[in-house]
Amino acid sequence: MLDDQLYLLQVIRTRLTADTTGQYSNVASAFQRIMQHEGKRGLYRGLLPSVAAIIPEAAITCVHWLSVRLWIVLLKRNLILEPVPFVVSLSLRNA
Repeated sequence: MLDDQLYLLQVIRTRLTADTTGQYSNVASAFQRIMQHEGKRGLYRGLLPSVAAIIPEAAITCVHWLSVRLWIVLLKRNLILEPVPFVVSLSLRNA
């Protein structure tokens, strides 16, 4: 819910920044104008590409976080000694 509201503000901020014709004077007028001319759909324009751009980044971060977490657990149990090859090989294997 909060992410949706923040995305709406991002759309309005982008419109205000890119406005060269002076059709938006402030946040409220931008919101009203978008709602009048484009409806709710205009407030969510570009949401799908934004989410699609985040997915690969989140996957890479998750794989690395899990591999480092596993390395720490194994290191504490004295099951491994070399940190870097294990983390890199595990990351490449899971990617």
